[in-house]
Amino acid sequence: MPRKKNEAASKTRISVLMQDWLYTYKRATIAPRTYESCARRVRLHVYPAFGDHFPGNISCEMVQKHINKLYDSGMALDSVKKVRQTMSQFFQYLVDNLKILTDNPVVKTKIHTKTRKDISEDEDDYIALPKEDRIRMIKALEEHQTLKPIVLSMMLAGMRIGEVLALKWRNVNLTDGILHIGEAVTVIPKVDEEGNVLSRRTTISNTKTCASVRSVPIPLNLTNALKEWKEIRTALQEKTGGNFVNHDSLVFSTDEGTLRTYNGLRTILNRFLRRHGMDKQHIHFHTFRHTFATMLFETGVNPRVVQLMMGHKDVETTLAIYTHVAVGMLDTAAEKLDGMLEELSAVVAEQSA
Repeated sequence: MPRKKNEAASKTRISVLMQDWLYTYKRATIAPRTYESCARRVRLHVYPAFGDHFPGNISCEMVQKHINKLYDSGMALDSVKKVRQTMSQFFQYLVDNLKILTDNPVVKTKIHTKTRKDISEDEDDYIALPKEDRIRMIKALEEHQTLKPIVLSMMLAGMRIGEVLALKWRNVNLTDGILHIGEAVTVIPKVDEEGNVLSRRTTISNTKTCASVRSVPIPLNLTNALKEWKEIRTALQEKTGGNFVNHDSLVFSTDEGTLRTYNGLRTILNRFLRRHGMDKQHIHFHTFRHTFATMLFETGVNPRVVQLMMGHKDVETTLAIYTHVAVGMLDTAAEKLDGMLEELSAVVAEQSA
């Protein structure tokens, strides 16, 4: 009986087998949002090339040419790697579980090991507010009591927008000036067997990675902004009887006490940027977090410290994202070294005279 099943599977198109593998096996090992991305990646970049083929028809050369094509088309290296990884896992399933192949055609394929140098893409993804716009932004925020503490939490404490929305008052120590970050807002999709999203649910869950759980000191400006915000929410609680400043209250809930959504807050930010003539500068929530890291680098903070405050998994991630700032640090270091050598030369010359 198993033999007949394997024979039937060997004569089944890859799109059918892979969709069954995704929904039955892959979905059980990853988060819902990751599964949604994986299913979309397969639908866009695997099925068009291999979906109508049978497993035995796929060769290493075919896979290699497809990988090369994706990379040459301008796809980000990380995305190409994810396509290759998913394909490799699927074909290994055909080898180990269904036993309709003896070899995995993806294993011997090659892929670039270094990220492509795409300056325009990097600048768009990781741009920070220029120095001249930082004070302008802070001054403009004085006119918006809701956005002020939210934006400053990203700009002066390096929080992700999801972490800001999930922040509770029990995580805010205004006496010592410390924020404890351990949760984040996430959107969980419900998908069908075809990978189509049926619905989405916004909820609070653990942070992005274990490294994202952290406690960060906050500067006086942010401490004062949070104190002002707590006074505003205290007044609202006394007026309405709602739950706005209790131990487990969300710091930045709506005026109804519910969880704010990313899209709702994005609408508020866009309206604010238009009103202050900053809507053409491609400012998004990540801009403020990147501004925080950039300012740390500019003031000479050790990259390892920046990594910990940003909640990155390792320091290599931090340096890869902020390469342009790190290069500036190298120039500064070289200038300091030159200065030290000049002072040393002067001392030696003086002693020799």
